[in-house]
Amino acid sequence: MTSSDTHYPIELLAPARDRDCGVTAINCGADAVYIGAPRFGARSAAGNTVAEIESLAKYAHRYHAKVYSALNTILRDNEIDEAVKIARELWNAGVDGLIIQDMGLLTKELPPVPLIASTQCDNDSPEKVEFLDKAGFSRVILARELSLDDIRAIRARTNVELEAFVHGALCVSYSGRCYLSYAIGGRSGNRGECAQPCRKKYSVVDETGKTVIPEAHLLSPMDMNRADFIGDMIDAGISSFKIEGRLKDESYIKTVTAFYRKKIDQALANRALSPSSDGYVANPFDAKPEKVFNRGFTPCFIRSSGDKTDSFDTPKWKGEKSGKVAERRDQYFILDHHHDFIPGDGIAFFDAEGELSGTNIVKVDMGKIFPNRMTGIESGTVIYRNFDKKYHDGLSKWNPKRVIPVTLTLSYRNGLVSLTAADGKGNKGRANAGKFDPADKKETAVETITRQLSKLADTEFTALRVDIEYVNAPPFVPVAELNALRRHAIDDLRESRRLTLPALVRKESVADFPYPFKEISFEGNVLNESARRFYEQHGATVEEKAAESGIPMSGKRILTTKHCIRRARGICLKKKNDPRKLFLVDERGTRYPVTFDCAKCVMEIYFP
Repeated sequence: MTSSDTHYPIELLAPARDRDCGVTAINCGADAVYIGAPRFGARSAAGNTVAEIESLAKYAHRYHAKVYSALNTILRDNEIDEAVKIARELWNAGVDGLIIQDMGLLTKELPPVPLIASTQCDNDSPEKVEFLDKAGFSRVILARELSLDDIRAIRARTNVELEAFVHGALCVSYSGRCYLSYAIGGRSGNRGECAQPCRKKYSVVDETGKTVIPEAHLLSPMDMNRADFIGDMIDAGISSFKIEGRLKDESYIKTVTAFYRKKIDQALANRALSPSSDGYVANPFDAKPEKVFNRGFTPCFIRSSGDKTDSFDTPKWKGEKSGKVAERRDQYFILDHHHDFIPGDGIAFFDAEGELSGTNIVKVDMGKIFPNRMTGIESGTVIYRNFDKKYHDGLSKWNPKRVIPVTLTLSYRNGLVSLTAADGKGNKGRANAGKFDPADKKETAVETITRQLSKLADTEFTALRVDIEYVNAPPFVPVAELNALRRHAIDDLRESRRLTLPALVRKESVADFPYPFKEISFEGNVLNESARRFYEQHGATVEEKAAESGIPMSGKRILTTKHCIRRARGICLKKKNDPRKLFLVDERGTRYPVTFDCAKCVMEIYFP
């Protein structure tokens, strides 16, 4: 079955550091959120209690939005039973899907929760995605590095639902295939404990020790931003658009979710499609992702392997470039460009040693900018704004209100009053009141009924229209009775919507479907016996257990990436042959051999 056979609802998927961030994302228009399980999530610092996740699910389900929980580390033998127990608790708490990496879980008696294959599973080929589909996954999160052509090839091979990252911080390596943090310091990304050594400084030397690339943040990539490719990705087969950021704060969640809600809605309107959840943001905000944390933006190979991804100068947030210092005085400076700085803005700049520094603005007078301190600011210094006070003041005051439009119909027949609340999607709530006399003043009665039934501000609904059906005159209904009627009808509508909550479907697995690779090295991340048995059942042999089992790492490939330092520094082997062997050198002087697979446009780093 191919993409022409199955059409999945389009979903904006936002991160939730905790329950409150998840609610914020839903209010800003997210169709779904993903949140860390109590344990075994790929961000160990982003765990949440089952009670918090249950509360979030109840809130999200009001809008027919979904909650997925991340249980996506690889597991040791003495952890897998606890992981299964957590999976059952999450299912009972109402989660709509479980994001997992460890295939050992598929050999256990899991609850009927739909399974989502984490990007840590290294989902980068049609063969791998097809296998995961046959193994029982309802959705596969694709590798970040895939191009539109790669996505189309996968879509043509299988009908499993496809999720792709659209915004946020990038792992420099193919997810699930980075062992740099573990090899250097014992903290494994596959165990949710990555120390991010990719954000540190490195240099590159040849076999003689000659410096080829001077010290910089050579493995630090920019952040992803694929806002301009939403429509193309929908057409290629993506149905879930994922924002990275389970450690990000509420300002980030508000900004990026609201921004992509607008972008996705535009793409849906162009294709006569609807969002996968209900409601809209009644008080939208002009969200600008460049105003919150980022390392500069890249589409990350969605167009081609030549997309710029490097952020070599700093792994921190510089902010928006504002201009160069044209004039410097003891207490102020003047820029060579027009600016709109105000007191409270934050600025960043590179000092004489090339290190990113910063301060805040305390005064602006006739083009003169007075910072809190002048240290490091000289004539010619490039100034960036990394905190826009006006923008963040507006963002902090914005209380997003997401509402579902309903039509309220009050019917008055034979002296009896009833009320129906309909959401336009087949769900209705009904309530009946007692017998009432006709109103003497028709216009006043209609006005009172309309006003009171429209009072839905403390609910997730908004009155699209209030219809009053009567023969000769509307009823005279006291305000208290109208309020009670409205509350009962809305409660009944909520129950009707609860019963029609859309859901992912748990797929049945094909027990004997062959794994696309016959032999599995340590890069298969098999850490427990259950995972080993799983692969054996599918015709593969585990030659090596996971790196985290304690195997020697010397000589092993510890990072595989499309982020090529040769290409970034203008010494691409496709343009000019260079026989030199290159080594990445860290701050301690350790040399890591680097190889280049130019046919695949992939760089590989090995442990010495």
